[in-house]
Amino acid sequence: AALTEEFVAGLPDTLAAIDLAVHGGDWPALRRLAHTLKGTAGSFGYGGITALAAEVDAALAAGAPETAVELCERLHQHTRAEIGLRDTA
Repeated sequence: AALTEEFVAGLPDTLAAIDLAVHGGDWPALRRLAHTLKGTAGSFGYGGITALAAEVDAALAAGAPETAVELCERLHQHTRAEIGLRDTA
């Protein structure tokens, strides 16, 4: 389970990078981050995180960054709840 712990330990940095992309309006970066998170969360069995990251990815693919931003907020809340992260923001 060391890889799972490593994934969970990296989540705050991933969420921080997502925040930076959102606040900077860097949609290509946000899409890469969401796409990567979708794959890694899925491989570690975090289905809720995977589903939300997939929605962010799909919203950006559809040219709907406003929707992606709203989904990112849900992604943050869900990830904190699922992993038990304290809100560092």
